[in-house]
Amino acid sequence: PHPDLANPPVYPTVLAGLMKIRTPDWQVDLNKNFWAEGGRFQRYKPEFFITLFNQFLFLAAILLAFLQAKQLFDSLAAGLVAVLLLGSDLLWKFSISGLSTMLLLVIFLGLVWCLIQIEGLGRNEKPNLRRMFIFAVATGLLVGLGMLTRYAFGWVLVPVLFFLTLFGGTRRMGLAVTAGLAFALVVAPWI
Repeated sequence: PHPDLANPPVYPTVLAGLMKIRTPDWQVDLNKNFWAEGGRFQRYKPEFFITLFNQFLFLAAILLAFLQAKQLFDSLAAGLVAVLLLGSDLLWKFSISGLSTMLLLVIFLGLVWCLIQIEGLGRNEKPNLRRMFIFAVATGLLVGLGMLTRYAFGWVLVPVLFFLTLFGGTRRMGLAVTAGLAFALVVAPWI
């Protein structure tokens, strides 16, 4: 009855939820051309479903990267970012691998978006502190989710806290502590 601690829990939980929403046919179908060829097994339906989910995550990551590049630069740079990501052979390979890489990429891009928002709000003369602290909580939650997707992602907390103390405006230490506490809240039950 030893729990599986070698694999972080978020990605298997997400896949389990998807399998509950749309239960695939677990039987191998050797009669239909797409799933079999010449009576021999070719594709397994649950794996194909996971691949489709990962490719959806890949397209979501491209959209997030496009929107962030458009916010930071301009439409031309954002289009270039989207085309380069779409043309990346390595990312396509990860999107069909069944690994948690695409989910982690979406989490990371969400984290970057939160940090961009905090930095933008911190530059204002009268920053909206409520929104800044909401984004700090979201930042900590996303780093925690990322760590529970891949354990090594937890190290991202160090540069995130450093970023918040440098660019957090007048409440920089409060933002860093809030993000750290939100991170601890997410990972503490698993640890």
